[in-house]
Amino acid sequence: MGADKLDISRLHMTTASFGLQDGLLEHIHNFLAAYPGIGLIIVDTLEHIRNTETAGSMYTCDYRDMIRLREITDKHRLTLYNYAYVNMLGKKRARNIKTSVG
Repeated sequence: MGADKLDISRLHMTTASFGLQDGLLEHIHNFLAAYPGIGLIIVDTLEHIRNTETAGSMYTCDYRDMIRLREITDKHRLTLYNYAYVNMLGKKRARNIKTSVG
């Protein structure tokens, strides 16, 4: 199937979201009930949906929020992909890094 004939009728995308404390999980559960068969949810970064307590390390906050999101994957048996930006070194130093984080 060529790119000009790609069927995207089942693709659902949004650029705005509720926060984790504002009903995001309930919204996702309802969406999955309305559109069964979804197998992948992509979260651009946790920071975009985070409105929970940020005390502690970034790792602690990420871990806590991913545990909440895992409720969705456990119940609906789908994949949740969290895209994380890891370039915190600045543009100049980042050019010297020759490995990637998977």
